[in-house]
Amino acid sequence: MNNKKKEQFFTNPKISDLLVRKITEFFSNSIYQRTIIEPSAGSGNFINSLINYGIKAENILAYEIDKSFSKNKLLMIKDYLLEDIPYNENNFIIGNPPFGKNGSLALKFLNKGLSESPYVALILPMSFKKYSKHKHVLQGAQLLWEIDLPENSFLVRNSQYDVNCVFQLWSNPKVKSFLPNKRILQSPKLKVEDFITYTYNNTPKTLKFFNKDKYQWDLAIIRQGFYDYSKIITKESELSTNRQYIFIKIINPIALTILKQIDFNKLSQKNTIIPGFSKSDLITAYLHVKSNFKLKKKDTNLNFDQLR
Repeated sequence: MNNKKKEQFFTNPKISDLLVRKITEFFSNSIYQRTIIEPSAGSGNFINSLINYGIKAENILAYEIDKSFSKNKLLMIKDYLLEDIPYNENNFIIGNPPFGKNGSLALKFLNKGLSESPYVALILPMSFKKYSKHKHVLQGAQLLWEIDLPENSFLVRNSQYDVNCVFQLWSNPKVKSFLPNKRILQSPKLKVEDFITYTYNNTPKTLKFFNKDKYQWDLAIIRQGFYDYSKIITKESELSTNRQYIFIKIINPIALTILKQIDFNKLSQKNTIIPGFSKSDLITAYLHVKSNFKLKKKDTNLNFDQLR
């Protein structure tokens, strides 16, 4: 369950079924021998999915802090974060924890789980795909697998609801895994030689970057909000002070061709609730495209209108 302004977000049963099926495929018969811990069971959709896929109810320990769910006899009405659960190699933690502000609660659930179980599989905010979150996860823990959740993966008052989230499988440092570690261990680059960036974040201090004559930017891209991210702005008159932008000053003409390859609408899904991306997200995407890019001679003559 995820709380946002006291609203309760529950996992769509179709999604909990999908995720439990993926886990049973990964772990095969061994999953049925484990104690499954659900740290924030809510309406019990993950419990139902576990049972549907053959996990015995007596092998499930489900915690829920909300007393309104006390009628569900499979739940323990307790605060999981306050429970002292010793590490056991037969434990397996799975669920959809509350996220908290900037994912702070979700991080507590993840780290506590990693101290109690060899494996933790949780629905997490999309920000957990970034180094800024990975650097705070238990040292030595490995990210073994992840999958972006599809649209409408949640229910709010029994209606489908969309939040950008990822389902991740982490392992305790003691686990020797055959899977490659997907954890980001180094901070992303914040600048490249091909272009210079300026960020307007809707503050008086950064309004100065609107001055194209002074800062010589070539294009601007919206960086947050419910907008069309494919729109490339080249004129100061097209800007609006109530929107946030990343301004780009081209140094290497190759950058124009590479920027054209980036799907900015897709990049904006890096955020959990409000679409958007950071400067580091942009540069990471740019470097990824550039690493797979073969330059044609004619591409160096592109103009800005071709980016529109």
